[in-house]
Amino acid sequence: MFVTGGTMVANYVWLTGLPNLANSAFHENATAVFGVTTIFMFIMVAVGPLFGYLADHFGSPTTYLTLRVLLVPAYFLVLLYAQPGIGMFAVVMLVGGLFLAFNQTLFNYITATLMPPEIRTTGVAVGYGTAVTAFGGTASYLLIAAQQAGELWLFLTYGAFVCALSVVIYVWALRRGQVVRESPVQPAAEEAAAIE
Repeated sequence: MFVTGGTMVANYVWLTGLPNLANSAFHENATAVFGVTTIFMFIMVAVGPLFGYLADHFGSPTTYLTLRVLLVPAYFLVLLYAQPGIGMFAVVMLVGGLFLAFNQTLFNYITATLMPPEIRTTGVAVGYGTAVTAFGGTASYLLIAAQQAGELWLFLTYGAFVCALSVVIYVWALRRGQVVRESPVQPAAEEAAAIE
């Protein structure tokens, strides 16, 4: 739940919360906001294979932990967008969002490695659904409410805390040997023979 939740809070901040803040609170040009958000989405697609490669090369636990730790301070980049200005909106969206994109690459795989094979599909589905509802589903509302109350830092601290907690829980699971280490993929013919 926390591996997914740490990513979901950031996901909703960058994909929904910040554009809503730009449009509703700061009355930025809607076309410009949409353009920046679209560029951000292209960046998310582009970095996926790169960080997938890094995880394959250096190991998914090391890559995941490094990228998740970097997401913790990235939350606070949102504080730079404290007043209207499409330029600063673009900086926060594209620079801070890059750290979200890093994390989006791996979190589904990481959650799967936390489940034993016999309950993996159910476990990932329940954890994902619960985290998206509890963390992601509330993030946009909490972001806007905190901004309107002048306490944006409090929401960002919450998001950073969820990410930091996911690191602690994952390290604990690694040390207890509760992370499933996958063996290399078998060639198709060997896999088919193994099934028969």
